[in-house]
Amino acid sequence: MKKLIVTYLPYFKDYKKEFFIAILGMIAVAVGTAGTAHIIKPVMDDVFIKKDVQMLLIVPFMLVFVFALKGVGRYIQSYYTSYIGQDILRRLREELLFHITKLDMDFFRKNHSGTLLSRITNDISRIQGVVSEIIPELIRDTFTVIALSGYVIYQNPKLAFYFLIVMPLALFPLAKLSKKMRKYSKLSQQSTADMTKRLEEVFSNIEVIKSNSSQNFEINRFAKDNLSVFKYIMKQIRVNNLTSPIMELLGSIAIGLVIFVGGKEVIDGKMSVGGFFSFSAALFMLYDPIKALSKL
Repeated sequence: MKKLIVTYLPYFKDYKKEFFIAILGMIAVAVGTAGTAHIIKPVMDDVFIKKDVQMLLIVPFMLVFVFALKGVGRYIQSYYTSYIGQDILRRLREELLFHITKLDMDFFRKNHSGTLLSRITNDISRIQGVVSEIIPELIRDTFTVIALSGYVIYQNPKLAFYFLIVMPLALFPLAKLSKKMRKYSKLSQQSTADMTKRLEEVFSNIEVIKSNSSQNFEINRFAKDNLSVFKYIMKQIRVNNLTSPIMELLGSIAIGLVIFVGGKEVIDGKMSVGGFFSFSAALFMLYDPIKALSKL
């Protein structure tokens, strides 16, 4: 992840204005998410338990405000990060083509045109996920995790300890999965390039193929390349889908501990019902961005 950010972050420096606006949107999403959890406390303690009529009138407006803040923030973040990502892709395509056209003829003799075509189309498309999704999501979810972590620690440091200690244990299996993911991703890129090269050969020599009645031979060669692409993509999917069960298992353990310890605190009168539900809501909200970060 560090190498990935170092590689593509220089491109973001040319979009300081757009990036600043996108960051404001991300902060709004983080603050709105934490605010949503905080509203539960006055709803439970003041409205339902104390039956405070004044708070009954205020809470709905507070709820509309935090959801509007999240919605506007998410829209701003999505639009400007997409703008930055798409424009970086446009520049990368042009830079890559410019670089390739400056190389000597020996390079073109060693590299098939189908392979080069795959580099400019397929490989650049994969980079789209990095510049327009992964890096922005990394920043947005990090802000959300910081905001919600700060809130749960502020609410009850003792309860926060159980969740914030258990969840980092997921880093160990996730690190191994990420290595396999990178390996299969690279292999699938290469196999896709081979398949594109095979297609280009077929279409370029279609007259020769038909005159020699070698369609079946070419189809069998293409089928091998196509199967190779399928196998590597399925390996990627298999490894990637292991992330969710690991996070859900550890998350359930952490939340189960919080419910047990928090329930005792409420029974002993050390914590209000609204405070516990507000804290629990923040934890459930915290789980999603942590899970998203683990999949990046």
